[in-house]
Amino acid sequence: TTAPYTPCTGALFGSNHQATATTANGEGTLENPTYPNTSLSRNVLGKIDYHINDHFALSGSYFFGNDALIGEDTPYTNAAFLTDVHSRAQMVATHLAWTPSSVWANEVRFGVTRYTLSITPADANVPASSYGLYTGVTNPIIGGLPDIGIGAFTTAGNFFSFPKFVGPDNTYSLVDQVSYFFGKHALKFGGELRDMDVTQATWRRARGLINFGSLEDFLLGEPGSAKLLATGSDPVTGSPERHMRQWGYAGFIQDDWRIKPRVTLNLGLRYEYATPPTEAHNLLGNFDPTLGLVQVGNQIPSIYKGDHTNFAPRLGLAWDITGHGTTILRAGGGIAYDLITMNTFLSQQNTNNAPTLGLGVIPTGAAIVTCPAATCGVTGVPTVVPGSGTILTTGLNLPGSSLNWPGTSGGPFIFPSNVSSAVECGDGVTPPVTAANPNPVKDPGPCSILGFARNYRTPWVGIWNLGIQHAFSNQLSVDVAYVADHGGKLLGIRDLNQPDPSNGFAQAYATKFPYLGVINQLSNLYRSNYDGLQTTLTVRNYHGLGVLVGYTYSHALDNRSEE
Repeated sequence: TTAPYTPCTGALFGSNHQATATTANGEGTLENPTYPNTSLSRNVLGKIDYHINDHFALSGSYFFGNDALIGEDTPYTNAAFLTDVHSRAQMVATHLAWTPSSVWANEVRFGVTRYTLSITPADANVPASSYGLYTGVTNPIIGGLPDIGIGAFTTAGNFFSFPKFVGPDNTYSLVDQVSYFFGKHALKFGGELRDMDVTQATWRRARGLINFGSLEDFLLGEPGSAKLLATGSDPVTGSPERHMRQWGYAGFIQDDWRIKPRVTLNLGLRYEYATPPTEAHNLLGNFDPTLGLVQVGNQIPSIYKGDHTNFAPRLGLAWDITGHGTTILRAGGGIAYDLITMNTFLSQQNTNNAPTLGLGVIPTGAAIVTCPAATCGVTGVPTVVPGSGTILTTGLNLPGSSLNWPGTSGGPFIFPSNVSSAVECGDGVTPPVTAANPNPVKDPGPCSILGFARNYRTPWVGIWNLGIQHAFSNQLSVDVAYVADHGGKLLGIRDLNQPDPSNGFAQAYATKFPYLGVINQLSNLYRSNYDGLQTTLTVRNYHGLGVLVGYTYSHALDNRSEE
């Protein structure tokens, strides 16, 4: 949990927290919240094994997990604004083993996982009207007090990114593996098929954030601005909910080859391919350096071009140097690929330069309003180009003049009645006063977006090791190994529209796309490497005593480490 505080002084907010430890000068250093932060987890696991006969064996398992949490994930001013988290996971797995002969074996595994998650304000079932505020937001799943910011005071209301709903997500997996033993070889080959279905909706700012510049402005009822998620009456295009689907395919072959009695070689190759995710209604946008805002099903067929090059070789060696089983040399290496989750495309909530949430809320349906010098600079009339797509569910910045605080039960409401029509991207320029436009209005500001690299390639990591193990006796052994890995094409985010120092600090796309602000893009930005010396000393049953001592000396370097 995070201790609430007031940004005015940095001190604790009210009496809902108390210091449990103090420094020498008497200041509190550890705070325990007295809000009802609770966590409850219930899990059930069942398994069955059935030996049908000497050739067939069947097993199955079922897991059920149910978690519930009420707590703070950001400073809150009232227990009614705590966050209610509920998740449920279920998994069914089956395994059929068939051994037709002493040299052939076949294993088939099938599994289904199902997952749901809801993150809602504790007052989600309380309409804003119960607080005396009439926002015009009528969707029952986004109830609760709208966030209210008053100067430097702590914001009232629940965390602005919620509610968030995930699922039901379903993943179906089928794996078939065949083993064949002949001569000095133990051969394995098989394949895997995965079907991943994900439903997700992040209602960021759906309740609205209303900002007052000061306490005086609040008492006068004069909001300065507001942030609101633009939604519409259409249950598909007017909602941030997205229904994603992705297929995964893989095949492999592996041979454990006993070249000599003292030498075993492991050879393997795996190939895998994951299709670019699709959305049931093509409500995914992207950024194209040539076209600007684009949408799947219109200008582009998919989020990115499929990566068909994911070959993953494996090589291993085990050598009994002396032939007595006391000194073993082991070496190996391989490549593995990292398939990103579909949450990556839809919920990037922690970008710190702009709230660019994901591909599902890129405003491809927004009108483009600009004032080119050659035309608008003369006539004073902005150029308005209709959006090329259908996505209008995106974040809006509303001026205080468009708000009606605190609203009335029958209207007008706090927020404008048709906010979808206010979804516009512009250059923020005020046209000149002309006869054609004697009272010009400043163009809407640029829209900030999150895109995904069209030439994206699957992140990979190469792993290798070289080690030697020696047994001095049945009770004492030592293991020394060099272990390393190198990661490439790792996923990262950068702003493509950063100011360019070589061009007077103008934004990179200021001329071509003046209606775009921050253009965050997920792409293959990063890499990593690790080198380590790992040593282990093992003592077994020495007068009833067992000892395990390990020491690692390593060095790691990467572009970006997670906390």
